[in-house]
Amino acid sequence: MSCAQFKALIAGGNYNKLQDYLDTKFGENSSFASISQKRTSACTSGHTRSTDAEDIIFQIRGSAAPLTPDPLDDPAARVTCDGRSSWRQPESGNGTLPAYFDASAPCNRWWTWQGSGAYGTGSISPANIYPLDGDRFVPGFTPAHIGGDNWSADAAIRYIENQANWHGMMVSLGGIDKLGHMWGPEDEGEPGAPPGSVEEMRHLPFVAKNADVQVGRIVDALEANDLLDETLIVITADHAAQTGRHFNGTLAPGVTNPLCTPPSTGIRSDCNWYFGSDSDEIYRDPSAAVAALRDRLAGNLAFSYQDTQVAAWLNDTSRAKKREAAAAVLDMPDVMASFYINRAQNDYRLYATNRITGAERAWFARHARELVDTMANSSAPDVVGLVRTDATYGVMGDHGGSTKLVQNIPMVFYGPGVGSKDSNREMRLVDVMPTILDTMGIDYDEDSVDGEAVRLPKPRQR
Repeated sequence: MSCAQFKALIAGGNYNKLQDYLDTKFGENSSFASISQKRTSACTSGHTRSTDAEDIIFQIRGSAAPLTPDPLDDPAARVTCDGRSSWRQPESGNGTLPAYFDASAPCNRWWTWQGSGAYGTGSISPANIYPLDGDRFVPGFTPAHIGGDNWSADAAIRYIENQANWHGMMVSLGGIDKLGHMWGPEDEGEPGAPPGSVEEMRHLPFVAKNADVQVGRIVDALEANDLLDETLIVITADHAAQTGRHFNGTLAPGVTNPLCTPPSTGIRSDCNWYFGSDSDEIYRDPSAAVAALRDRLAGNLAFSYQDTQVAAWLNDTSRAKKREAAAAVLDMPDVMASFYINRAQNDYRLYATNRITGAERAWFARHARELVDTMANSSAPDVVGLVRTDATYGVMGDHGGSTKLVQNIPMVFYGPGVGSKDSNREMRLVDVMPTILDTMGIDYDEDSVDGEAVRLPKPRQR
């Protein structure tokens, strides 16, 4: 989706976002920035029902710059933006960026190098099913055009140092997500990889350490501008992940940037995740497990999405056909339970379960049904299959299901009035915004939000 399409979707939802509450508290001319390496993060976080002109939406994934592609992934050849390499110019999702970004000149600091299967990831399994596409998620080696999480941090610092009357900012550091999907969250890197090498940079340990450094740089910038003592910092993730020790997708080992076979389009991960097509995307080259589901349902599978769960939309949504599909999904590899949606589309019914291990059972009993029910709505999948721990369908490190590994994510609140003691409280992502508002003393209608504010620990009295 384009940034404009995301904006229309949000406007259609007609709900308040964090920026709306900040404007109510600090005035309509207060600025909010959404900075990210990808549009799905920048635009969804940055847009509101009526985005203010002073708000900034800035992301790497803009249009390809009209420069001659470099057929070689050679760091030494990419020291300047002079036409010898392929580049991408960033995108503003809300008008022209302020002048202090210096973003109007060709080949400015915010341009990043792009390249399919970058840094060898197009031919190394399992990364080759979801390879790097240049310097969007890793820093790269071009000093004047460092990408990845450094790019996001640099933009955030530029905003902190120059933007008057700002009161909120979302900064996405997307490198961990990308590398975690490529290798799995337990990636230990390549043994003996020299510091500063391609072999080091293309793995999760380096990117995770680099993200930590970028958080520190942003904190330092807040402190240098006398803002740290009045800033609430929230660090979290959009999801956790588990490693596909039981991998039910197609790995396509040894193939550089594998494409789904004609008439499909997209890299291999797309055709692992999706089965179906619309007006501009075709994903008709499924893995063997999804092909078996398609064949068994004999034309009734309209669309499916699978990662650490299987979600299926049907053509015939009668109760009998939904139960038939639930039985077929239950027979797919590593599926431990299947559910089908009720007629009112506001609840799911458990069809049946397969063997559930002792380690999985307690978590399943506490959370599986409630997690599935959060999906229930008029456009929800007709059938859902929950996949056991350490099994995936899309990429080697995947998310989306009900297991403890993919549901437990870090959550850190730091700032004035917040103590350092671990509260040991369970939260949901929908609880983040009301917790922020409550901590900042901003009024809101509790009935208008899906989450609930969590009481944070107070600092110790000295």
